[in-house]
Amino acid sequence: MVFPQPHTLSHLFCNLTFMPTHIYKEKISEQPNQVVRRYEEKTIDNRQAEYRRSSSGSQALYVLLDILEVILAVRFLFKLLAANAASPFVNFVYNLSSPLVAPFRNIFSNTQTGFGVLEWSTIIAMIVYAIIAYLLAGLIENTSRPVTQ
Repeated sequence: MVFPQPHTLSHLFCNLTFMPTHIYKEKISEQPNQVVRRYEEKTIDNRQAEYRRSSSGSQALYVLLDILEVILAVRFLFKLLAANAASPFVNFVYNLSSPLVAPFRNIFSNTQTGFGVLEWSTIIAMIVYAIIAYLLAGLIENTSRPVTQ
């Protein structure tokens, strides 16, 4: 069990600075005729906690990438399987993903398969957006990492 010691209440405000935070754990083990108490102290550098919190920017970027990738993957499957473009959902996906694919059109020509179209521009868009997202996430994580002395 974790029991906060009275003098650790001042450490509640340590997140505003880069002072180390102390966490106290009390272990109580009972033996036949005595109670043995041991205290363990663990120090956490708040710069590490600050870094973990700041990585939420890169996490949001990965969520955005996941949403883009799902939209583009659905578009790719609809084109590959020759989905009916008159269907409202298919039309919605095409209209939503068309601006995402537009910069990559005509890099390669589409390949006709036996039942649909292999749209290379969607594959290229998925790859390029993934590379951009990973580079931006790395930049966010490197710039938000605390400077060690």
